[in-house]
Amino acid sequence: MPLTPTVTKAGSTSWRIEWSGTPPYRVYLFGQLILDTVTDTDIVMYWSDSEEPPPLEVLDSTDTDDADNVRHSPRLTIQWRGATTNYSYAVEQYIDAVWTTVRTVRETGSGYYEYVTDTLTDATEHKFRVVPKDIRNYEGQPLPFTVTMIRNPAPPVISMAYAAGDLTISERS
Repeated sequence: MPLTPTVTKAGSTSWRIEWSGTPPYRVYLFGQLILDTVTDTDIVMYWSDSEEPPPLEVLDSTDTDDADNVRHSPRLTIQWRGATTNYSYAVEQYIDAVWTTVRTVRETGSGYYEYVTDTLTDATEHKFRVVPKDIRNYEGQPLPFTVTMIRNPAPPVISMAYAAGDLTISERS
């Protein structure tokens, strides 16, 4: 299981991440290995989002790389194309049968925008939408996203048969 790091602000766009466990450590960002065989118990990381810390996972030497322990990011990155006719975008999540604004993103003319969710519950359907708004706060057509978060799916069960030069591989239910 990943360790639970403590994250604190270290500067306007930097974060201090501290943890404890059994070294060496492996650090993952968005499910991708970024630091391997780390022996220190903290790092300071530049992160362009000054409000939200980087979505890191830290594994110690007690975690193995076999299929049962491989971890993937518990967060979702939502991306959309902007339009300069919009003033802002409300990123909303469907929580307890109500659309709730989780972030407002200003239109800057950069073309593409993204939002990284908080940690999402595994094996659960999550609904999001991006609602464009004009300068008067009038809403445009929402862009919906529905995902089922499966971080560590069960491996398939297969059977193989080899007869007379033919290999047959099939998935069993």
